[in-house]
Amino acid sequence: MSRASIVTAAAIVIAAVCFVSGLHAAVPLKLLHARELRKIAARDSGKVVLVNLWATWCGECKEEMPGLLRLQQELADSGFVLILFSADEIEDSVKVVKYLDSLGVKFQTYLKADLTDDELIAGLDPSWSGALPTSLIVDRHGKLVKQVVGAKQYEYFRKGVVSLLKP
Repeated sequence: MSRASIVTAAAIVIAAVCFVSGLHAAVPLKLLHARELRKIAARDSGKVVLVNLWATWCGECKEEMPGLLRLQQELADSGFVLILFSADEIEDSVKVVKYLDSLGVKFQTYLKADLTDDELIAGLDPSWSGALPTSLIVDRHGKLVKQVVGAKQYEYFRKGVVSLLKP
């Protein structure tokens, strides 16, 4: 089976399982290759973007998630965008959707379509260790200004984002 076939089959399974579970409208989850993630962040040029790489099995990721969601709620009208990118395996997509649904996430989120961690790392940034959580903070001009490895508190992210929101 080709790589494209695997990813297509996985997307169909995600959609079917989420539909049957009643989660289809709650959390929009899309498969995405890491190399496409930079394009998604650049699409929001003119805004400050925080890309958070996380996983359901990562305790630190789950600890920082409520603070990131709070930041999204507070600053969304100020030119801030939060992008959540799950590093979970495709077969764990239902866990991803259920977790995000439990937090009230209603915006587009992403699940890695890369089949190996090496592909994920190479597609995102070959200098990245692959550690989770990792957050990438991108300024209004689409420039990566900070890579944050490890869990941080709400105040840490708020300070960094607010400073970039200023004209």
